Amino acid sequence: MKAYAEYFEESEIFFRRNTLLQCGDSWELIGNAVLANPGSADPIKPISQEIEGKVSGFYEKYRGKEEITLKNWFEFAPDPTMGFVEKIFNGWYVGKNIELNGVIQLFNTFNLKNQNLE
Repeated sequence: MKAYAEYFEESEIFFRRNTLLQCGDSWELIGNAVLANPGSADPIKPISQEIEGKVSGFYEKYRGKEEITLKNWFEFAPDPTMGFVEKIFNGWYVGKNIELNGVIQLFNTFNLKNQNLE
Protein backbone atom coordinates (compact mmCIF):
# COMPACT_ATOMS: atom_id res chain seq x y z
CA MET A 1 0.00 0.00 0.00
CA LYS A 2 1.16 3.51 -0.84
CA ALA A 3 -0.17 6.64 0.81
CA TYR A 4 -0.43 10.06 -0.82
CA ALA A 5 -1.81 13.24 0.71
CA GLU A 6 -1.89 16.99 0.65
CA TYR A 7 0.41 18.28 3.41
CA PHE A 8 1.17 21.86 4.35
CA GLU A 9 2.14 24.15 7.22
CA GLU A 10 0.45 27.31 8.44
CA SER A 11 1.72 29.26 11.46
CA GLU A 12 4.00 26.35 12.50
CA ILE A 13 1.05 23.92 12.49
CA PHE A 14 1.03 20.97 10.06
CA PHE A 15 -2.06 19.81 8.21
CA ARG A 16 -2.74 16.65 6.20
CA ARG A 17 -5.86 16.26 4.13
CA ASN A 18 -7.14 14.51 1.00
CA THR A 19 -5.37 11.25 1.85
CA LEU A 20 -5.39 8.48 -0.76
CA LEU A 21 -4.29 4.92 0.01
CA GLN A 22 -3.36 3.09 -3.19
CA CYS A 23 -3.46 -0.70 -3.11
CA GLY A 24 -2.07 -2.37 -6.23
CA ASP A 25 -1.73 -0.41 -9.47
CA SER A 26 -5.26 0.86 -10.13
CA TRP A 27 -6.55 4.35 -9.42
CA GLU A 28 -10.21 3.27 -9.36
CA LEU A 29 -12.06 4.12 -6.15
CA ILE A 30 -12.52 1.13 -3.82
CA GLY A 31 -14.23 3.09 -1.04
CA ASN A 32 -14.01 5.79 1.59
CA ALA A 33 -13.31 5.91 5.31
CA VAL A 34 -13.94 8.72 7.77
CA LEU A 35 -11.38 9.03 10.57
CA ALA A 36 -10.80 11.42 13.45
CA ASN A 37 -7.44 13.02 12.56
CA PRO A 38 -4.34 12.51 10.38
CA GLY A 39 -2.38 10.68 13.06
CA SER A 40 1.30 9.83 12.86
CA ALA A 41 1.99 9.24 9.14
CA ASP A 42 4.91 11.36 7.96
CA PRO A 43 5.75 12.60 4.46
CA ILE A 44 8.58 10.77 2.66
CA LYS A 45 8.96 12.85 -0.50
CA PRO A 46 7.01 15.05 -2.91
CA ILE A 47 4.96 13.07 -5.42
CA SER A 48 6.42 12.49 -8.87
CA GLN A 49 5.00 14.01 -12.07
CA GLU A 50 3.52 10.60 -12.91
CA ILE A 51 1.68 10.46 -9.58
CA GLU A 52 0.60 14.11 -9.99
CA GLY A 53 -1.19 13.02 -13.17
CA LYS A 54 -2.81 10.06 -11.39
CA VAL A 55 -3.98 12.23 -8.46
CA SER A 56 -5.36 14.89 -10.84
CA GLY A 57 -7.19 12.23 -12.84
CA PHE A 58 -8.61 10.68 -9.67
CA TYR A 59 -9.98 13.99 -8.43
CA GLU A 60 -11.40 14.93 -11.80
CA LYS A 61 -13.17 11.57 -12.10
CA TYR A 62 -14.50 11.23 -8.55
CA ARG A 63 -14.80 14.75 -7.21
CA GLY A 64 -15.35 16.89 -10.28
CA LYS A 65 -13.27 19.96 -10.92
CA GLU A 66 -12.25 20.36 -7.28
CA GLU A 67 -9.24 22.63 -6.96
CA ILE A 68 -6.17 20.82 -5.62
CA THR A 69 -2.66 22.17 -5.11
CA LEU A 70 -0.31 19.48 -6.40
CA LYS A 71 2.80 21.21 -5.03
CA ASN A 72 1.49 20.34 -1.55
CA TRP A 73 1.17 16.60 -2.28
CA PHE A 74 3.57 14.04 -0.79
CA GLU A 75 4.04 10.32 -0.56
CA PHE A 76 3.69 9.22 3.06
CA ALA A 77 4.97 6.37 5.18
CA PRO A 78 1.72 4.59 6.12
CA ASP A 79 0.91 4.65 9.84
CA PRO A 80 -0.75 1.80 11.80
CA THR A 81 -4.25 3.21 11.32
CA MET A 82 -3.81 3.13 7.53
CA GLY A 83 -2.90 -0.54 7.85
CA PHE A 84 -6.07 -1.15 9.90
CA VAL A 85 -8.16 0.56 7.20
CA GLU A 86 -6.58 -1.67 4.55
CA LYS A 87 -7.48 -4.73 6.68
CA ILE A 88 -11.11 -3.57 6.90
CA PHE A 89 -11.36 -3.36 3.12
CA ASN A 90 -9.46 -6.59 2.36
CA GLY A 91 -11.63 -8.65 4.71
CA TRP A 92 -8.88 -9.60 7.17
CA TYR A 93 -11.09 -8.95 10.22
CA VAL A 94 -13.80 -11.34 8.98
CA GLY A 95 -11.46 -14.10 7.80
CA LYS A 96 -11.55 -13.26 4.09
CA ASN A 97 -8.75 -12.44 1.68
CA ILE A 98 -9.88 -9.85 -0.88
CA GLU A 99 -7.12 -8.64 -3.19
CA LEU A 100 -7.35 -4.86 -3.29
CA ASN A 101 -6.50 -2.98 -6.46
CA GLY A 102 -7.48 0.67 -6.28
CA VAL A 103 -7.75 3.65 -3.96
CA ILE A 104 -9.26 4.06 -0.51
CA GLN A 105 -9.99 7.70 0.14
CA LEU A 106 -9.62 8.92 3.73
CA PHE A 107 -11.56 11.84 5.14
CA ASN A 108 -10.59 13.26 8.51
CA THR A 109 -12.99 15.21 10.71
CA PHE A 110 -9.98 17.20 11.94
CA ASN A 111 -7.07 17.97 9.56
CA LEU A 112 -4.44 18.98 12.11
CA LYS A 113 -1.61 16.41 11.96
CA ASN A 114 -1.38 15.12 15.50
CA GLN A 115 -1.78 11.54 16.71
CA ASN A 116 -2.84 12.77 20.16
CA LEU A 117 -6.41 14.12 20.02
CA GLU A 118 -6.00 15.86 23.37
